[in-house]
Amino acid sequence: MAGKVSRRWNDLTERNRRLLIAAAAIDGALKAAALADLKRRPPSEVRGPKRAWAAGVVAVNSFGLAPIAYFLFGRRPNTEARSTDPKDASSDAG
Repeated sequence: MAGKVSRRWNDLTERNRRLLIAAAAIDGALKAAALADLKRRPPSEVRGPKRAWAAGVVAVNSFGLAPIAYFLFGRRPNTEARSTDPKDASSDAG
């Protein structure tokens, strides 16, 4: 690893500091949203064990990829809540 340059916070430009802070905030917000959704969602609506998803979202340093993977692949669609067929609404009324 000859030639590796290590940089400190004070060595970064103001722009790079702001980009790092923004990236960390976005990553934290994605993780918090994924964990909140995972907590409220019943196990039947999650593909795989909820504990494994939670551990992956928290432990994997993924720059937001683990929470995005959960939102894209870890959740099962809730077919009851998303029904937009007018026949379903009329059958509930009477």
